[in-house]
Order: sequence, then structure tokens, then C-alpha cells
Amino acid sequence: MIFKLFFSKYNENNYLYSMLLMNKEILLKDLNIKDYKETWDYQTNLLQEIVDTKINNRKSNFQVTTKNHFLFVELKFEHS
Repeated sequence: MIFKLFFSKYNENNYLYSMLLMNKEILLKDLNIKDYKETWDYQTNLLQEIVDTKINNRKSNFQVTTKNHFLFVELKFEHS
């Protein structure tokens, strides 16, 4: 399997990696260590963006491509 991997700086601590695989672009993002709820909310927002794009595509007959995400994260849990 052949793929191309592109790296770009996202911010001071994170990088976005774009991987082109079988004509699909996958955004690989290292979130480092994050709180569970914060990570859950982040993923929920990404999913909602995809859903909104697909709904708009159907309503207007557009073909805006949705983004594919692959997240790396180490969850931190607060112990009581």
C-alpha cells in the first residue's frame, strides 16, 4: 500500500499530519495528554462538522468533501 504523509505545525505542541491514502486525506492529530471530557467534546465537535457538511451537501446538491480524522491522545483521569 502506497501513501504520502505530510506534516504541518498546528500550534506549539501539536502537529497535524495529512496522509493521502487511496485518494483519501486523513488528518492525524496528536492531542497529547487531555482530560476525558475535553477529548470527548472535541470529538463530538468534529463529528458534528462532518454531519453538518453531509446535510448541507444533500440539501444543496453540493459535494463538499468531509474531513477524516485520526486522533492520538492519552487520557488523563481525575481520581477522587
